[in-house]
Amino acid sequence: MIRVTVKREGEPAEQLTVQGEITIGCVTGRDILLDDPQISRLHAVVREENGDCIVVDRESLNGTVIGGYPVVANEPTPWRPGEAMVIRGYTLVYGPPEEGRDPALEVESEPIVEFLPGFEVRRSSAAEHPRPGLLRTELLRQPPSNSRWDCGTTTLVVLDLYQETRDAWTLRLGDGPHQGAAQEPFLFEPGQFVGLVLEVDGQRVVRWCGISSSPSRPLLLDVTVQRAPGETDATWPPGQLRIGDRVETRAPAGEFSLFRYPSEKVLLLAGGSGMVPLMSMLRWIVDVSAPVDVVVLYSARTTEDVIFARELESIAARFPRVAITVTTTSQRMPTHGWLGLRGRIDRPKLEAAVPDLAEREAYVCGSVPFVTAMGEHLLELGLPEERLHQQRAL
Repeated sequence: MIRVTVKREGEPAEQLTVQGEITIGCVTGRDILLDDPQISRLHAVVREENGDCIVVDRESLNGTVIGGYPVVANEPTPWRPGEAMVIRGYTLVYGPPEEGRDPALEVESEPIVEFLPGFEVRRSSAAEHPRPGLLRTELLRQPPSNSRWDCGTTTLVVLDLYQETRDAWTLRLGDGPHQGAAQEPFLFEPGQFVGLVLEVDGQRVVRWCGISSSPSRPLLLDVTVQRAPGETDATWPPGQLRIGDRVETRAPAGEFSLFRYPSEKVLLLAGGSGMVPLMSMLRWIVDVSAPVDVVVLYSARTTEDVIFARELESIAARFPRVAITVTTTSQRMPTHGWLGLRGRIDRPKLEAAVPDLAEREAYVCGSVPFVTAMGEHLLELGLPEERLHQQRAL
């Protein structure tokens, strides 16, 4: 038996008790009906397993957030008693409320999350790996108190805003010039993401963005965002923010990080904007001169859609331990001389680029179809499953 308190902004809370598996969606017949056409017909299912409450997001349109963190699509996620689940304008709280208290009211101001561009779709199992010192993670040794993220969020200033491609921009965030106190470093792991809180039609919306900068440059935080198909300026940070604006920023999150699985050999496999978190990893490796052999395979639509193109060319020329291959998938011929590959990344391209695949930690980021296809290819080519790390991105 599962008890859920459902609260919609501006309406009284409703308490439901349901047995068995619960379905959540916007159509009649769902156990929990959320009356909003922007919510998926089957948004998520909730069930009890061994006394625990489990949520599975069914690749919903707007995503699901539990306890302030996005839920990975199709991955069972624990929902603990008293924890808030946010689905657009609805807040759901699992478990019996304390007497005289409406738990949904306590999270009424929780930002609504609509766009979740990147987070893990696979959590790798534990395996034996070389010691962390290989990647010089000791450079990020945290001080006793890192007050910047103590409250889970901090307010930052947009210091710069520049265009990477026709639909991808980088926002450089940091402390303003008149903060009045010494700057604190941004502590995060390469591959993580942050949430920018935007105002959309009077509502607070969290737009999750991949971090593209490296923690080796700790006083600035770069996030690179590509406009999703159909996305308006209202929820796209470069369309709403300008240099000098202040923006509430949620603390870095995510487990998609090479710090967690250090290795002497790494494969970075990107599709489209999936290059953003992988660029953070690559920048860290070259900045600290880590003794790591890196192969980068990057698929973009056209030569004009290659994010960080000039920097990738520079890294490939300066660092012999880094091999970078870019392929374009559009049938349209390049507008200038193109020395890269053409066509989608497939098994023959992987076999040619990574003959020692089984020895590498593989990080894959891109659209869901891209991540799924690449994961299947890598496993078929002999990559041990525990060495496969995947993240979805827009």
